[in-house]
Amino acid sequence: MHGLAREDNSKEKVLKLKVCPRCKEENDPISDFCKRCGSVLELETALAVDEQRKAYDKSMTRLLWLITNRLMKKDPELKKEIEKDFSKWVDQNKLENLFKDGEQ
Repeated sequence: MHGLAREDNSKEKVLKLKVCPRCKEENDPISDFCKRCGSVLELETALAVDEQRKAYDKSMTRLLWLITNRLMKKDPELKKEIEKDFSKWVDQNKLENLFKDGEQ
């Protein structure tokens, strides 16, 4: 048309809207999360978010452990209470290997 050659559009990727699996809202093709409900739109994103959460949880648990250890050194009665509660929590959450390299 008008002396211009048309490009072959058959090879062009068409960006499709992403439909939220939770609320069925249509989202932009480049979105990772639903604009309506905040749900993850693709498995890869969900896996990446889960890995980040695990790393954050581990860091926060180690920080709590270090703070607790310092408090326990100052108050023997508190130490007994914390050790009892903490041991129960570690057992329930199967975290026995979490502190191996951080204990002193």
